Amino acid sequence: MPPIELEAYFAKQLELEGWGRVAGSADEFFAWSSWLVPSVPPAVEWHGVLLVLADRPDERDPPSGLTANAQGNGKDRAADGF
Repeated sequence: MPPIELEAYFAKQLELEGWGRVAGSADEFFAWSSWLVPSVPPAVEWHGVLLVLADRPDERDPPSGLTANAQGNGKDRAADGF
């Protein structure tokens, strides 16, 4: 799904919950929008941001023969490449 469509989908959900759109922009690779989050007294005004980055299926998997490992608590575990 293109970022502009996914951002629009979630924007509708935010609007239904009372969030107010302040600004935003989108292209084929990236979409963003900033939001005014409704506050519940005595909370102060909050602002939120929605970011959508296009999926790059050609770069999702590591090159063949390359693996990523992470080490934690003395045990090796597979990592998601982060």
